[in-house]
Amino acid sequence: MLKYPRMQYATSTQRAVALLIDIIISLIWFIVPISLGITLYQNYGIELPKLLPLFLFLCIPIYFIYTPYKFGKTLGMKVMKIKIVNLSNKSIAFWQSIVRYLISITISCAVVCLGYIWIFFSKKKQTWHDMIAKTLVIKVK
Repeated sequence: MLKYPRMQYATSTQRAVALLIDIIISLIWFIVPISLGITLYQNYGIELPKLLPLFLFLCIPIYFIYTPYKFGKTLGMKVMKIKIVNLSNKSIAFWQSIVRYLISITISCAVVCLGYIWIFFSKKKQTWHDMIAKTLVIKVK
């Protein structure tokens, strides 16, 4: 009989720090080009394309959807040595990544971030968006 290694769920601290790192990355990714655009316009009269803010706004969801789908983790998660898997400890499907992101920014944040606080009551350390998307966040060795 094969024995599978027991999954170690990521701690709330690991997840919070990873999210903080990802938020900082997102802010830098968003603010630096906008600031550069404002500076170029004010100092040199150079206008950036009007669609740039929309493009930058879309980069954030792409980061939080594509990187977990493709790599199993965001940069913040990589730093904290954690990753997202499905309930069978395999890579998540694209739909799971989309659902996870959409629920995390809507339902999990609603009602004073109760969806995130739920991690303290879940045996598997799952947030609401993990439960709905059928994902786990585990430690990486």
